[in-house]
Amino acid sequence: MNTFEQLKKIIKDSKLSDNAKEFYLSGIANLDAKKQTAILDLVIKMDKAGFRNNIPAAYSEVTENIPQFARMSVFKEMQKIVRDIEGNLELA
Repeated sequence: MNTFEQLKKIIKDSKLSDNAKEFYLSGIANLDAKKQTAILDLVIKMDKAGFRNNIPAAYSEVTENIPQFARMSVFKEMQKIVRDIEGNLELA
């Protein structure tokens, strides 16, 4: 299965709305193979990191040059801090 077919399957299997699915399928179809591969690699990386709704974030990072993986990583660490207040107070 080529990169575009893999992305199509991920988008179709996602919990995105039908309109969002159409948007990303259309957008990804118009990208060159290098950008499609970058999106697929980023979706896999985000999935391994435990992030959800990866297609919109990966698409944004590749097409708009907005560092979504970094943003999501910061939010994930902030959430850990909030959940372990006592442990983090010891570090202060």
